[in-house]
Amino acid sequence: MFTGGVVMNKNELLKVMIVDDEEMIRRGLRAIVDWKEYGYTVCCDAADGEDGYQKALVYQPDLIITDIKMPIADGLQMMTKLRENCFETEFILLTGYAEFEYAQKALQLGAKSYILKPIDEEELVKTLIEAREEILQRRKENFHNKYFLHYYHRLQELLYMINHQLKMTILYTLMTYHL
Repeated sequence: MFTGGVVMNKNELLKVMIVDDEEMIRRGLRAIVDWKEYGYTVCCDAADGEDGYQKALVYQPDLIITDIKMPIADGLQMMTKLRENCFETEFILLTGYAEFEYAQKALQLGAKSYILKPIDEEELVKTLIEAREEILQRRKENFHNKYFLHYYHRLQELLYMINHQLKMTILYTLMTYHL
């Protein structure tokens, strides 16, 4: 029986990482949302995109909430590096800049949402709920894909064995009746 893959329990908490160069924003995000109520736990935070990238590799967050403009590496650079390494985490980008090019780049990289500061708590909560559903759906699909591939490969093995056995039986029959 196939046991690979992970399908989460609806009650299991998803991991969130908060990345912002302003400590007050990181603290504020931890405080304004009742994370458990919406199915999350904050696993870590980071002060810039490079620190965020390194922590994402260690903590494997399901969702990253990140500022765009930060020193060392910005949120888009971090997101690009993580995507290049096949990270499937969801991203919510925060910024004080209402510039279209940032939003466009974020969406091209697969960001779930682009939220302007100051953060509207209702908008953030709505986005968190939507992101959770998408994460759970993606995990379910990934599980089913792995399940399908496992049985597809097993079926290929069985067909090979049957084909080989059939050839041997035909060869034996031909040799037995023609000698």
